[in-house]
Amino acid sequence: MDHSISLQYKNILVRPLSHKDIEYMRIWRNDVRNTKYLRKLPFITGEKQESWFESYLRDVSELGFAIEETQDLNRIVGSAFIYNISDTQLEFGKILIGDNEAHGKGIGISCTIAITYLAFKRYAINSVILHCYRDNLAALKVYKKVGFEITNEYENDGKVEYTMMLTRDRFFQLHDEFLHINGEDSVSTIEQVKLIEFPHYGDERGHLVIIEGEKNIPFAVKRVFYIY
Repeated sequence: MDHSISLQYKNILVRPLSHKDIEYMRIWRNDVRNTKYLRKLPFITGEKQESWFESYLRDVSELGFAIEETQDLNRIVGSAFIYNISDTQLEFGKILIGDNEAHGKGIGISCTIAITYLAFKRYAINSVILHCYRDNLAALKVYKKVGFEITNEYENDGKVEYTMMLTRDRFFQLHDEFLHINGEDSVSTIEQVKLIEFPHYGDERGHLVIIEGEKNIPFAVKRVFYIY
């Protein structure tokens, strides 16, 4: 589903999936090193990926997020989704950190916390569930650290898989930093974007624009991108 929800949390930015992301996702999904614990798919062509993205944008039951690492790499490194949304519960999953340089930076746990928070903030649900194979020890460690608890065990494709759940109350108990966030302060949407006019000084010889963080820009400047 097309949406405008994003959140900066620790060393990551989770933001809406866009068309520019889908080729990265296709490459990562076709790499067998990334798909040991994902549903097996035939090779994904560019045409199939385009078709999938068009279908995704129309699907109101699924929200996809691009995951950017913002401290060292400053680029998209993975993706994750929430889906199967009901009145009381939704599912988190399809998480893929496909950029090998992003491994070992705690991105898995950060994006799980961030997206779970966004799920509880956007929807009046009581719990978030996910599914994880018993032998996916790294993922199990992350999910348990976030607060998910095993509620069911079953066999899937010859392997033991767990259903895990995290309730709203337990999430905010364990991650009480989110209790101090009021309104939409932590959630950036397109509607909140503002253009800032900067004063300029000069004459016929040229002009100078001075930009100072926390003065004529209402926040500290960490990086600058410009088009001239």
